[in-house]
Amino acid sequence: MNDWIFRLLFLPAVMYFAGLIWMKYPPRDCASCFGLRIKGIKDNQDAWDFSQRYFGKAMMIAGIVFVILTWMVAMFIQIKIPDIGETEAAQAAYTLFFLELMGMGFVSIETKRVVRKRFFGVKHSESE
Repeated sequence: MNDWIFRLLFLPAVMYFAGLIWMKYPPRDCASCFGLRIKGIKDNQDAWDFSQRYFGKAMMIAGIVFVILTWMVAMFIQIKIPDIGETEAAQAAYTLFFLELMGMGFVSIETKRVVRKRFFGVKHSESE
């Protein structure tokens, strides 16, 4: 098996373990430099606590999803295209890596949307 597959599994594994740590040990204080920042959340400790735990859980789920997705794509490539060249493997790797980065961004955006809806009554169509 090509080593690029294992390199691609690194980011989802980091997402999973970071989410696990974030969920178990969320940032406690809104004033700290660590934590997911959402506009207007610094004044509401309940919203801060909820957002940090939600973000951790969402990162764990995203990490698991991307580990499975990456592994499935890698196995498909290995089975269907056993003599894949380095160029095609690199293209597949870059595409998967881009999707993983987009997944991390989606987790942040979704967390912000849920927190705004739950604590501030803001619909998802309204801008920041």
